[in-house]
Amino acid sequence: MAAEALKVSNVKKQFGALAAIDGVTLSVKQGERRAIIGPNGAGKTTFFNLVSGALSLTAGTIELNGTNVTSIPSWKRVRLGLSRTFQRNNLFLSLSVYENVQLAVQREMGTSYNMLRPARSFGDVRAKILDILDKVGLADRGDIEVANLSYGEQRQVEVALALASEPKILLLDEPTAGMSLTETRRMIDLIKKLPSDLTLMIVEHDMEVVFAISDYITVLHLGQVLTEGTPSEVQADQRVREVYLGEE
Repeated sequence: MAAEALKVSNVKKQFGALAAIDGVTLSVKQGERRAIIGPNGAGKTTFFNLVSGALSLTAGTIELNGTNVTSIPSWKRVRLGLSRTFQRNNLFLSLSVYENVQLAVQREMGTSYNMLRPARSFGDVRAKILDILDKVGLADRGDIEVANLSYGEQRQVEVALALASEPKILLLDEPTAGMSLTETRRMIDLIKKLPSDLTLMIVEHDMEVVFAISDYITVLHLGQVLTEGTPSEVQADQRVREVYLGEE
């Protein structure tokens, strides 16, 4: 049985009188593809912010690969193997695809400002950049200025930056939001081709994406877990149809 990559226990987040997350408990196994879905206001992005450390908990605990990270800041969680993308692009538009990834790789390899580093380290950096670009389907787009990419390709660059830290757990927040159908299907292919030992959690509204890539789905409603199960189990759940799909 696969070990737990992420364990969330009775997590709560209070904003004044509002309980944005109200007692969420879940466990994600190493290598699992887990989707977090729910209607607007369900608490999905707040939950991601709690897991990543962007927000502090009101109550509960979070463990990454067996390490309690409840009080650990986000940058230390990155060091422990957690990485994420965001709903909005956070890229250097005037730099090339290669240069964007290069900055991320050099930061992670500790070579950004070391002028006395061995010459071979330049080769190590380049090899890692090219490997990441290949993983996200941009091997032939490295010289293109990011501002000249399509929106979908810019989202692919975001995934590339998230992979620069060699994460064990990757959080994807609405990776296909605003994409065309062609771009969405390209992103689905990209996600499917990510290393099988990489644990993946995704917040996504597009059910085609969710059902295409997920091993397991957690449904949030009003900050609580409504239900969870395999894609077929969730799709057949009448409560999900009522609160998420709008069916009576």
